[in-house]
Amino acid sequence: MKILIIALRSTDHSPSDFAPYLDSEAARAFDYMEEDFIRDIYSLRDGRGVIIVAEAESESSARAKMAELPLSKAGMLNCEYFPVKAYRVMKQAADLLRDKN
Repeated sequence: MKILIIALRSTDHSPSDFAPYLDSEAARAFDYMEEDFIRDIYSLRDGRGVIIVAEAESESSARAKMAELPLSKAGMLNCEYFPVKAYRVMKQAADLLRDKN
């Protein structure tokens, strides 16, 4: 199941509060990429956080995985989860193109 995760830094903390966690956070993110949990990750231009395209068995398993991140454990990361599926129109368009061939 694909899940879009919007992970924002807590506004209750200053940038210097995040500094001790950034190396371990990045290392864990790379681990998650190697495990194919994180499929894509994008930084927000304003630096407030990231958008992650994740692959997980369920939303609850994605939540559990994100809870293991150092910033999550420190209470410095707020995540929203949006399970997604392929856009129906794209499938219909693909079917139409296949029928033409």
